[in-house]
Amino acid sequence: MIPTLIRREFWEHRNTFFPYVTVGLLVLVMLSVFAVGSANVSIDDPGELTKLDVRFMQYGVDLFRDMSLEDRRSVMGMAYGFIAIVFSFFLLFVVFFYLLDCLYRDKKDRSILFWKSLPVSDLQTVGVKLFTAIVCVPVVHFLFIAVTQLIFLLAASVAALGYDVPVWSTLWKPSTVVFDQWADIGFHYVLVLLWQLPFYCWIVFVSSFARSVPFIWAVGVPLAIVIIESMFGEETISIWIKHHIAPQLGGMNLTGSIVEIADRIASVDFFITLILSGLMLHGAVWFRGKAAEM
Repeated sequence: MIPTLIRREFWEHRNTFFPYVTVGLLVLVMLSVFAVGSANVSIDDPGELTKLDVRFMQYGVDLFRDMSLEDRRSVMGMAYGFIAIVFSFFLLFVVFFYLLDCLYRDKKDRSILFWKSLPVSDLQTVGVKLFTAIVCVPVVHFLFIAVTQLIFLLAASVAALGYDVPVWSTLWKPSTVVFDQWADIGFHYVLVLLWQLPFYCWIVFVSSFARSVPFIWAVGVPLAIVIIESMFGEETISIWIKHHIAPQLGGMNLTGSIVEIADRIASVDFFITLILSGLMLHGAVWFRGKAAEM
């Protein structure tokens, strides 16, 4: 039953979960850059017109070819990292608005009467929606990241054929850095997910009880708490909220050795995180059960 529910979520949100538009935009940018072989720059001097032929691609290829292997790995790493960042940016919006709408929409269009007639518990429904958002959708985006990075490498290789450079040693060999990035992305996402869990559970909770404008509830309540606390010259709750919405932007360091990371996971703050997440998830399940009566 669980796999069927997950497939249902992907079927209903197939245009949202699969980032085809993001891939298309990035590929378009790549092709536009690689298509620029030369550019004419005109300088208007008094009495004469000087035209300079500047081959930007040739200059870039020559500069990249003369770099050391480590420098080329660094450059390729930045290119691949940029692709991953673009997908991550859109992923945040997809997950946020999907969770915000996942339980609210069923109440709004009254389709909840149909879904509650199926042999599926409220806990399964809420749990599957949360699992789909924070696990399944990121996995799909990761696969799209890998495919787009491969497209970038192939496009760069084709473009390099027009220049006197060895494609394997210049592009493919330093591209092994992408495997390190994939491991970092997976490990980093799990760590961030653990700290963002209350944030995701809060959105699901809002989606379960809000009768209208769930966005205002999801954003307005934390913002009101931050403002009220600041009026008393305190920021304890504000810092906690920042840490669990965007850990790094909130000044929280999730990097370090395995021992340091294990210490953070074993901290009181993390157990509070799990308890609050569980309470909000329980609240979402309860409101889901009462939704047909509301």
